[in-house]
Formats: sequence, C-alpha cells, structure tokens
Amino acid sequence: MTLRQVLREIEGRLLSIGSLDARIEAEVLIMKSLQMDRSELYRDLEEPIDNDTLRRVGRLTERREFGEPLAYIVGDREFYGLRICVGEGVLIPRPETETLVDEVVRLSRCLSNPQMRILDMGTGSGAIAIALALELPFSTVTAIEISRDAAKIAKENVENHGVDNRVSIIQGNLLESVKGQFDMIVSNPPYVPRSELDFLPKEVLKEPLIALDGGSGGLDVIRALLKQSVGRLKKKGAVLFEIDPFQTEGAEGIAKHFFPYSTISVIPDLMGNNRAICVRMV
Repeated sequence: MTLRQVLREIEGRLLSIGSLDARIEAEVLIMKSLQMDRSELYRDLEEPIDNDTLRRVGRLTERREFGEPLAYIVGDREFYGLRICVGEGVLIPRPETETLVDEVVRLSRCLSNPQMRILDMGTGSGAIAIALALELPFSTVTAIEISRDAAKIAKENVENHGVDNRVSIIQGNLLESVKGQFDMIVSNPPYVPRSELDFLPKEVLKEPLIALDGGSGGLDVIRALLKQSVGRLKKKGAVLFEIDPFQTEGAEGIAKHFFPYSTISVIPDLMGNNRAICVRMV
C-alpha cells in the first residue's frame, strides 16, 4: 500500500466513528508512526510503506477508534504556539483557554509592573503557567495542581520550556498551600455541571474527572476559588477564570458577592463566546 492509500483508509475509519477532523487526525497518526512532518508526508504520498509501519499505524488508529484522545496518543498538544506534553491523568489544553493568557498579558501592560507575581490555580499540564512565563519574562508564576500525576507532567513541561527558574509547581488544593498576595490569579477550573458529565464525548471522559467536574451547577470550584482569593490580591490585581458561556450570569453573581467593590468584566474568546470572567481590584 502507498502512503496515500493508507491515509485514505485511516480517514475513512475515523469518519466512521464521527471524527469531525478525520483527515487531520489521520495525517497526525501517520506522522507520529513514521516520525515525519506534514511536508514529508505529502512528498512521499506515492511511496509504499512496509508491514511493520502499517501495523504501527494500525495500532494507533485502533486506540483512536476506542475513544482515546488524539493528544494522548501522540503525547502532546499545541497551546499558545508551544508544544505541551500531555498524557493520561492530565487535562488536554484547549485553544479557547488561550483567552486567559491573552487577557493576563493585556492587563500586565496596564499595571506597568514587569515583575508580576502570578498564581495559576489548577495548572494541569502547566500550559497557562508556561505561556505566561514566556510572554512575561520578568514575572514569576506559582502553579497549583491537586493531582500528583498532572503535577509531574507539569514539572516536565516547565523544564522542557526552560522556565523552571520562574515557574514553581506545587501540589495542593486551591490556594490552601500558598501564602502572600499576587498581582494575578488565573485559573481554568473544573466547570462542567456534574449532571452533564455523562453526556460529554467519549474521548473527553478519558480525561481526569477531577479536572472536569464543577459540582452540581458547575460553579462549585469557581465559588471556592473566589472565596479563597479574597485578601490575596495586590492593589489593582485581578482574578481571571474560564467559564462555559452559559455560566456567565451565575459566575458574575458569585464574583460580585466576594468582590463587591471590584470591576467585573466578561472576556470573549476568538469565536465571540463568553469565555472568562475578570475580577479586577480598583
């Protein structure tokens, strides 16, 4: 079989399981198996592939057919232009979460304080913390993660991107394990309502439940985060956290309860959906 024929076969198999990006996923699986980039893949489309390679591609495709996330299969995910290693036990970074990074960077210019102290609560793979450390080279980031497995992966990512001198990974729950005040507290917390978990796509349910389950209404962790953030912000500091667009009103209400004299704004993502809440001290 030629590479083109294998590509078509895998694409068809992925289409049959409802993949919306079957062509791209097929390309990624082949590139992973052959250790090649996209330009090499399309250069060699008419080349035959041996049986050993065919078996490797087949095994990876079977894992995808059984619902394993593509990012787990290939071992990484792009976030903010960075290659972030991921694996079983860690939430896979999503493009919409880049909204948080953009907003923290924008606010940092308003503060005119290059040496910001930032807290990333529920860091997962460390994606947000690493992106912020690279975008704000004079800042320091304390990244909290409750899961031991995820914290281990986050530490590896921090070291791989050369920011381990400014990003500290701490295993803990919410803000309980850190002291002092911060210029920014940022978080992509669990916010899926517990009643909706069973309706998530099969591949999403392969990710750690603790990173998805936001409690009965999806806002339990956000409520706890805001409660513990009271008194933990420096002058003109801010708390930013990701939400589901349908949670906008509820999240704003919680923010107003704990920070009644702050400025609260809703941040849209690139698709125009409400994606984050910013609570800024005045």
